[in-house]
Amino acid sequence: MSKRLLALLFCVGCHDSAALDAKVPVGGLALHIHCEGSGSPAVVLDSGLGSDSRAWARVQPEVARFTKVCAYDRAGLGSSEPAPRPHSNRQMAEELHGLLAGAKVDAPYVLVGHSMGGTNVRLFLTGYSSTVAGMVLVDASPIPPPLADLPPEQVAEFERNIAKMEGLDLKTFLAGFEALSASEGALGDRPLVVLVAGRPPPEPFLTPQRAREVFEARQQAQHGVAALSANSVVLTVRESSHQIPLESPAVVVRAVKAVVESARSGAALTEASIR
Repeated sequence: MSKRLLALLFCVGCHDSAALDAKVPVGGLALHIHCEGSGSPAVVLDSGLGSDSRAWARVQPEVARFTKVCAYDRAGLGSSEPAPRPHSNRQMAEELHGLLAGAKVDAPYVLVGHSMGGTNVRLFLTGYSSTVAGMVLVDASPIPPPLADLPPEQVAEFERNIAKMEGLDLKTFLAGFEALSASEGALGDRPLVVLVAGRPPPEPFLTPQRAREVFEARQQAQHGVAALSANSVVLTVRESSHQIPLESPAVVVRAVKAVVESARSGAALTEASIR
C-alpha cells in the first residue's frame, strides 16, 4: 500500500474533533470517556484491574501530541456507573466497543491495555478485528493468571478486592482468561509492542525464591504474546515494576508512537524506535 493511500486511510494530519469529556450511555450504563488530540488511528487506553482513566495521566497528554487518544473508566470505576454483577471481561470489551461508537470515536484503533486491560483489548480484537490497527500490551495479565502459585489467604483477599472494584468474582475472572485462550484473535502483520516489567513487585505471602520464580514465569509469558503479530517487538522495562504507565510513562508513549507510525506507514517496528 502506498504512503499516500495510508495517509488518507489514517487521516494523518487531520483535525477530526475537539476534546471530549463525557458520560455516554452504553447498554444501560453510563460510562465516562475522555479524549484529547486529533488524527488517526485513535489510541484507546484500557487500565489495569481496579484502576480508572487517571492511571494514564502521564501518558495521555503526550500521546495527544501526535494523534487522538481516549481513556475511559470501566463500569464501577472513576466517574462511570456501578458495574453489573457478575461483570465479565467479555462484557467489558463489548462495553468498550459500544462506548467508542456512542462517543463517535472512529476506527481504526490502536488499543493499549495495561495488566487486565490487556485481556480486555485482546477480547476486543477477537470481536472487532477489522477496527484494530495495532496494539500495545503493557505488562498484560498472563494466561492463566498465576493464582495457583499463591496461598489461599491471598487468593481470598484478591477475590474480595475484585468484587468491590469491578463486579468480578473469581469464577468470572478466570472465565475471561479461558475465553481468551479459546479465541483465535490475532493481528497478522499489524504492529504490536509488548512491554514487560523488569522489577518484581513485593510479594509478602511468598518466600523470596518463590516470588522470583512467579515473577520470571510472568515475564516469560509476556514474551509468548508477541506471536499475536508478525510485526512485534518485546521490550523489558528494566527500571519499572508492574505499574509501567505510572513509573515509566515515557516508554509507553514511545511504544504507542511507534505502533501509530507503523500503522500509518506500513513500516516494520524496531526496538530502537521505542528505547
